[in-house]
Amino acid sequence: MGTEEVLRQIPGVNIIGDMGLSNRPNVSIRGSWGRRSYKVLLLEDGSYIAPAPYLGPGAYYNPPSDRIEAIRVIKGAETLLYGPNNMFGVVDYITRRPPSTPEAMVKFSGGQRGYTTAQAGYGGTWNQLGTDVQVVYKRFDGYLDNSETSLFNLHTKFYFELDDNQSFYFKLGYQRESNNASLAAQTPFTFETDPVQNPFDADQFTSRRYALDVIHKYAASKNWSLTSKVYGADFARDWWRQKTALVPAQDVLAYVGEDIYRDRYAYLDGLDFSPDDYVRVGRVINDREATTDSKWNYTFAGLQEQFEHRWQRGN
Repeated sequence: MGTEEVLRQIPGVNIIGDMGLSNRPNVSIRGSWGRRSYKVLLLEDGSYIAPAPYLGPGAYYNPPSDRIEAIRVIKGAETLLYGPNNMFGVVDYITRRPPSTPEAMVKFSGGQRGYTTAQAGYGGTWNQLGTDVQVVYKRFDGYLDNSETSLFNLHTKFYFELDDNQSFYFKLGYQRESNNASLAAQTPFTFETDPVQNPFDADQFTSRRYALDVIHKYAASKNWSLTSKVYGADFARDWWRQKTALVPAQDVLAYVGEDIYRDRYAYLDGLDFSPDDYVRVGRVINDREATTDSKWNYTFAGLQEQFEHRWQRGN
């Protein structure tokens, strides 16, 4: 379903699941703080995928696993070569290059709780031009009630051989996501009573991301080359969340009122409560459930120059 399932197989990498489709992975390497992968540098084809590499390093975008050809996990001193936030490790998602011969693919799969994946792609190489286009649509009802998520992901790649010594690479990406994501956890009592219940139907997360990579490589000989890369991304999110309150189970009806109770908490009817039974509910202010909004918009760009020289000692 997502990249988390792949990363779990790698020694030293720990994953705390979140949101069902790996859209905001919580990756921990060598004991780092895993929340939103803040202490791990996430890359896609060598480019940053965080909203802002320095100011907003959390993982609020993650490429769908359907487009991933390989994953590189780097630990140790080598991480110093890869930019900011790399103390604990680097995860680089590798997507496929334009294939050598023209080919098309269509894939459709489904499962429980509304899980659906639809993918289409076309690519090939014609003389000095190579191209690859990938479109992915995914949706999932989530593991709890009111936790639906869907995303649309489009990526295009173009590769040009300008001459025997120079090549030009262009990559453009777009993703849009809609997610009824909630930060409100169940209590032990509500989990034992109904493990899939989630009353917070007003939580809504939407995001949009554009990304661009332009790479020029000049190889004067087989021993040295110069690679120039211009990269950038624009990310925006809007997250409406319900404010919550923790109340004794026996007081839920009195706190939320008859209408809200019948709509979302009627499963409590006829149950016996102990003093230790609590329910997390929407915070009620002036007879209405209160919400809050969090908006982000980050745009970043950069230039990277990489010089490589190979030499051999002895015979």
